[in-house]
Amino acid sequence: MNNAFEQVKKVTIEFKDGSVAQSSLFGKDACIFNALQEELKDTQIEFLRALNKDLWIYNKKLLEELQWQPIETAPQDGTNIIGYIPTDGMYGGVIGIRWRKPYKHKWKDGTETTFVGYWCKSVNKQSVCRPSHWMPLPKLPTN
Repeated sequence: MNNAFEQVKKVTIEFKDGSVAQSSLFGKDACIFNALQEELKDTQIEFLRALNKDLWIYNKKLLEELQWQPIETAPQDGTNIIGYIPTDGMYGGVIGIRWRKPYKHKWKDGTETTFVGYWCKSVNKQSVCRPSHWMPLPKLPTN
């Protein structure tokens, strides 16, 4: 079978539903099928290598983002983040926090007080807290 026209290739295709289709390719068709199969295999391998590299880079970036970072590096634009408050035996732990920008408050007697920026619990702007570390919130569920 040295001649390309004498080559025979039996092809079996299994479908998702479990059915099977079989066919025979002769001559040039068999040679073309074999060449395409090898080319496809090489392309699939390269694709999987590139995908693996991209996934590794993505996972590395994701892990870096999910590490506790010093509070000094946290966004101070009102974004809700996860904060870690060192425990004093009674209070502390992990809570939702955000930066409250400086603001002025006018009292009933007409006097004003300027409050400096501070960290507060996300659910209660008046609840001051002193976190030492932070990390971004994960993406919210879509359903």
